[in-house]
Amino acid sequence: MAPQPKQDGSTGWRLPIDPSKKAFHMADINDLGKVVTGALLHPEKVGNGAYLSLATELNSFNDILQAFKENGKDYTYTQVPPEVLSTFFEGASEITAMLKYFEKYTYMGPNSKRQIDLAKEIATKEFVPLKEWISQNN
Repeated sequence: MAPQPKQDGSTGWRLPIDPSKKAFHMADINDLGKVVTGALLHPEKVGNGAYLSLATELNSFNDILQAFKENGKDYTYTQVPPEVLSTFFEGASEITAMLKYFEKYTYMGPNSKRQIDLAKEIATKEFVPLKEWISQNN
């Protein structure tokens, strides 16, 4: 899913998902410890099999492009029909199906809001937004 060189000389993505659709939950993996620590500190809130989802924010590809642009990376996005992407490489049809699922239900699925909110509630610190993560890891 990393940006790739494109035939027009730019670098970016060619995918079959509407770039304005907020479909991608994103988080810095380093924020996981904030959730785990919070869970250990608040067993009364998350004990008994509570499900937590680490997600700082929900982004569209337009949001992702803007975050990179604000950090000096000018990537591009081209929406391609699913049947075209499916011919790009072996396994591309499975990725196409996955992305169509994300477009319809989001990366974490249609019922993830409660788990995301609970993880944010018990976390010991705020999560790192995408723009900040790019700045720190650029």
